[in-house]
Amino acid sequence: MARTRSVSAALLVPILFSTAVAAENWPQWRGPGGQGVSREQSVPTDWQPDRHIAWKVPVPSGHSSPAVWGDRLFVTAAIEGEVLPGKKAVEHMMEGKPWVHPDSVAADRKHIFKVLSIDAKTGGTVWQQTAYEGPVYDARHRESSFAGPTPATDGEMVFAYFGPEAGPQHEVVRTNSVGEPVMSSPAIANGRIYIRGQRHLFAIGS
Repeated sequence: MARTRSVSAALLVPILFSTAVAAENWPQWRGPGGQGVSREQSVPTDWQPDRHIAWKVPVPSGHSSPAVWGDRLFVTAAIEGEVLPGKKAVEHMMEGKPWVHPDSVAADRKHIFKVLSIDAKTGGTVWQQTAYEGPVYDARHRESSFAGPTPATDGEMVFAYFGPEAGPQHEVVRTNSVGEPVMSSPAIANGRIYIRGQRHLFAIGS
C-alpha cells in the first residue's frame, strides 16, 4: 500500500476490493449498528471439522473478531518476541502504593502489532500491515491479547486499535490521552470513530 497512517497504535489503511459481493457487510464488532444481528439468509447453524467449513487458514495470535466488507476480512494480530532486559510495565498505584496485577505478563517483551486483510472466498492473505514494532507501554492479562479489539471499516479505510504505542514507520496524524484504560473495539458511524473507555464513551472526529 502506498499510504498508511496511524493514530497512536491505531492503523488507518486505504482498501480496494476486486469485485462487489452480494452479501451483508459486517464492518465492526457486533456488525451493522452494533446490534449483533445479521440479515443473511440460509447460513449454517452448526459446523464441524468435516461439515460447513469453506476454508481454514493459520493466522498470528490475536483475539479480535473479523470485520467484513465485500470480499475482504480484516483481523488483527499481536506477535510476541524476545525479552527486552530491564523493560517494565508502567507503574500502577492502588491505595497510594505501587501495585502489580498477579496475572499481568509480557511487559518485558518486544511485540509486533499487525492488521491482516484476508480474501473471504479463498482465505488467502491479500496484505498485512505492521502498526507497531517494539516495546509495549503496559502489560496484558495472561488470558488476553494486545490484539483484542476488533477492527472497523467504512469500506474505504480500516481502523484498528492496539494501545498507546506509535511506530516510527507511520505518520502520526493525531494523538490524545483520554485519561483512562480503553479495552473495547472501535465503531465507525457518520464520519466519527467511537471508542468506549473504562468510564466514558469517546467520539473521535470533527
